Amino acid sequence: MKILFNLLLFLSLCSFAIAQDILKNDEPENAKYITSFTNYCSGQNEYNNLEATKSSVNKPPCWDSLGNDVWFKFTAVGNFVDIKIVGNTASNDATLENPRIVIYLSNDNFNTHTEICDKLIIKGNEAEFVNYNISIGSVYFVRISGSNNGTFKFCFTNYVPPPFPGPDCNSAAILSDENLVFAPPSFKGSGLDFNEGKNTCIDTDVDTIEHNTIWYKWTCANDGNLAFTITPQNPNDDLDFVLFKLPSINDCANKFPIRCMASAETGPTGLDFNSEDYEEYPGFSSTHDNFVKYVSMTKGETYALMIENFTTYAEGEIISGFNIGFDGELQFVGPKASFNISDTLFCEPNHPITLSNTSTDANRYQWYFGEGADKDPYLSMTTQPITVTYSNYGIKQIILKAWASVNPSEINAYSRLVYIMPLPQVTAVSDSNLCDGSAIKLTASNDDPINHYIWSTGETFNEIYVTEEKEYTVTSYNRYECFNSATVVIEPCEIPKDSIEIPNVFTPNNDDVNQYFEIKNIEQYPNSKLIVIDRWGKTVYESNNYKNDWDSKKNAGGTYFYFLEMEDGIKYKGIITVLK
Repeated sequence: MKILFNLLLFLSLCSFAIAQDILKNDEPENAKYITSFTNYCSGQNEYNNLEATKSSVNKPPCWDSLGNDVWFKFTAVGNFVDIKIVGNTASNDATLENPRIVIYLSNDNFNTHTEICDKLIIKGNEAEFVNYNISIGSVYFVRISGSNNGTFKFCFTNYVPPPFPGPDCNSAAILSDENLVFAPPSFKGSGLDFNEGKNTCIDTDVDTIEHNTIWYKWTCANDGNLAFTITPQNPNDDLDFVLFKLPSINDCANKFPIRCMASAETGPTGLDFNSEDYEEYPGFSSTHDNFVKYVSMTKGETYALMIENFTTYAEGEIISGFNIGFDGELQFVGPKASFNISDTLFCEPNHPITLSNTSTDANRYQWYFGEGADKDPYLSMTTQPITVTYSNYGIKQIILKAWASVNPSEINAYSRLVYIMPLPQVTAVSDSNLCDGSAIKLTASNDDPINHYIWSTGETFNEIYVTEEKEYTVTSYNRYECFNSATVVIEPCEIPKDSIEIPNVFTPNNDDVNQYFEIKNIEQYPNSKLIVIDRWGKTVYESNNYKNDWDSKKNAGGTYFYFLEMEDGIKYKGIITVLK
């Protein structure tokens, strides 16, 4: 049972970011599922290990000690993952000391696992795990610990990175996904041709124009504006760039510069929608802001971007990379994976889910369905709809990877989450009965703390007060809008009855004393049937609801026999003597 609605954007209710989330998932089987995949960062002290204990899994070799750890898990949507934990630092209001990260590959709920521990970067109370060899569709467990119990900031991103860019125009990485915000690693050198920036603003009339360069290319899939921001990973780095227009994707000889940035400013640089200048020359100027004007591009045009790190590094020192993200309505030519899904929320397993492949610019497709699916991952060369069902509860992730056979290095991936959640366990109880004349409190409860209620009275609280004798039903919904019902019945008030006392004689002689055959407490037993017969078997009195009203006036004195049957079936019989 459920209310139908699409849950794709419902992540804010069930997901990853809950303020001051006290994580009790200190064993892998209770790992918290990650549902935000691209450039997610929590609040500064949003997560913690305050109630965690040391898990039963052995200490990884890349950790110097084992603290109270917490666990996350994710299904990889790309080959690149970057996980960062920020504890107690000057810029972060958190308390975790000496944070540590390790990940484990396990596709069988951690029954077997492979530890991945060689990509950990430690900087004081910051820990970062970066890996370019994650397998799409596989499940990974993230283990986080520290030397104390404290709060921390959690950052996570997972995507299909573009091919690694080269240092020359001819070896540039071709971009096909304008939505990525990606971070190339450290780069060094200017390639085979260190003067490709000649006659641009970075040309300072020296023999070697370029020192440390990296190149990207793309072809426009539509008409639109393009801006981008390049943010150095080292905030003190001076990044420059030149944007060229190319006659074709492979014609670097006839490239033409249209934007150029060589200002001596450090920090972020790029194209934005506020600047009016087309280039900024080397040096400092009051008119420099490290950004130049955006570009209006036309469908089918091809461009190349050269990024230069102008900062001087010592011999052997690793040159920092940068993050780059694009803005505007322009799209790049290349495969775009996507699919429609018939529904994303189910309150019980084994429902068929229809997937319609809507990918573009691709002819090779790899599907991944995850644990509990009736289908294994498989390669397809068609966009025909497919149906999948899941046999168990949980958050499921369906991933589609798409590429073109002519350029298999340009890969794009798309994923959707499916929620198969159990019905809530609902109870309803009353606190009393109606016998004392007061209202009765009915209380409903739901095993999900995020819930709401609807009673048959129309009220929407978990507690209501009633005064009528009848059946009441409450329907309760959990956070996923799965619902269940419970019923409580208010029975008529039953006052305890006194025992009856039947006399063996009465004297109907008009003295106003003992004039009737009075059965004590008979008024508490309505519909009691009384039959009186004489000694010859003749019925002298009969009542189906005796009310102490037989006075024997029409009968002579003597001995009689009575038969009394109560409404509940209990019977009495005996002798009654009438004295006159």
